[in-house]
Amino acid sequence: MTCTPGDVRDITGSTLDDPAIDPFILDAECIIDEAAECVTVTDACKDRACVNLSAHYLVTSNVGKESSGVKREKLEDVYDVEYFGGGQKGEGYLSTGFGTKANALMKGSLVELEKPEPSLAAIGTIC
Repeated sequence: MTCTPGDVRDITGSTLDDPAIDPFILDAECIIDEAAECVTVTDACKDRACVNLSAHYLVTSNVGKESSGVKREKLEDVYDVEYFGGGQKGEGYLSTGFGTKANALMKGSLVELEKPEPSLAAIGTIC
């Protein structure tokens, strides 16, 4: 999989250095590999999903707080512009735009991984 800290910085606007972002990429790679066992997607989609999932993990962590929420900038020293970064909106992978994109790129398999595995419980005892 091809996913670099620079790719994650590009979509989040983060100023964190590589060692701070690397753990999020490693986690995302593991999850994307697991999800890829359930669906057939191109390597390009897996790469983009990894970048977006890494960004999701970053902006939902304490480390990446500066990469989420409202961004403010001044245009031509005249206009103040505010725009929404990747902050949380819902639950799980769908709580950020980054997680939502990663899930879409993986054909919905990330959300499926979040669901608990079904279990069978017997009522009574077996003698």
